[in-house]
Amino acid sequence: MSTPALIGLGFLVGAIGTLIGAGGGFLLVPVLALLYPADDPGTLTGISLLVVAVNALSGSVAYARMGRIDFRAGTWFAAAAIPGAVLGAWLSTLMSRRVFEALLGTLMVVAAVWLLARAHRAAVAGAAGAATSGAAAARVARATTAAGPPGVAPSLGAPGAPGVPGTTAATGRPGPAAAPVKARPGDGPIGDPAALAQDDSRRRNLGRGMALSFLVGVVSSLLGIGGGIIHVPLLVTLLDYPVHVATATSHFVLALTGWAGVAVHAWAGTYHHGLHRAALLAAGVIPGAQVGALLSRRVDDRWILRGLALALLLAGVRVLAEAAGA
Repeated sequence: MSTPALIGLGFLVGAIGTLIGAGGGFLLVPVLALLYPADDPGTLTGISLLVVAVNALSGSVAYARMGRIDFRAGTWFAAAAIPGAVLGAWLSTLMSRRVFEALLGTLMVVAAVWLLARAHRAAVAGAAGAATSGAAAARVARATTAAGPPGVAPSLGAPGAPGVPGTTAATGRPGPAAAPVKARPGDGPIGDPAALAQDDSRRRNLGRGMALSFLVGVVSSLLGIGGGIIHVPLLVTLLDYPVHVATATSHFVLALTGWAGVAVHAWAGTYHHGLHRAALLAAGVIPGAQVGALLSRRVDDRWILRGLALALLLAGVRVLAEAAGA
């Protein structure tokens, strides 16, 4: 590929990977595998892992400014994932191209299914939120109608009427506020990472999260995918993280663990052949990650996820066909 094409590819990988919190390696590796069929798995994963590590570092800076990262848990997860990343990077240098393609194709198909499921859940949640908002608006309208115009005594059940909590019958003014309902830490579309750190259930699950992070480190460095495509759904489904906190925290973990895998590849001499391509891709990834972090707050990513899932599914089937010798 030409220099502008590699930089442009890096920009897209950085933007899309950061937007969905997956690092971007699961996009880059299959593209590299198709563009450079003569390269061995160690070279492909080494290039991808370096680009993903740069992307994660750039994206983490943006997410830290937004206050989305759970630094406490992320540090523990990274401590567990780093040994796994070292092991996976070493194993990638021993793998045959056919085994590599079989594992990569399988993971791409699984990732496509996960992205489709995530898009479906987002659509269901959006529909439920719209229904809830509509019901709330209807309740406000009914209350306004029941209260009547100024100067008219409030009807039964209206604010200020006897027996209606929160108001006084004499004045119609708000009375003592009802006791607030205690929210669970992390509730809401983004959640509070500081509250997450104090959540007892997450503290109890820290050991499970560290064990899962070790496995994510192995798989991510073995295939050069970074690990976000695996780590984010685990944080959301098993540790009950809000999605936006999970994507940011996963990026932070990847920013720490990715460089461990890069160090192993550098020691093994991987970058003697692929450093030029990795540098050009990284040059595009840095601004792309910043754009992706900004878009994550403004863009409804459901259609992006669906299109991405379809592309992954088609590419995964092609990689599996090549692994089978078809």
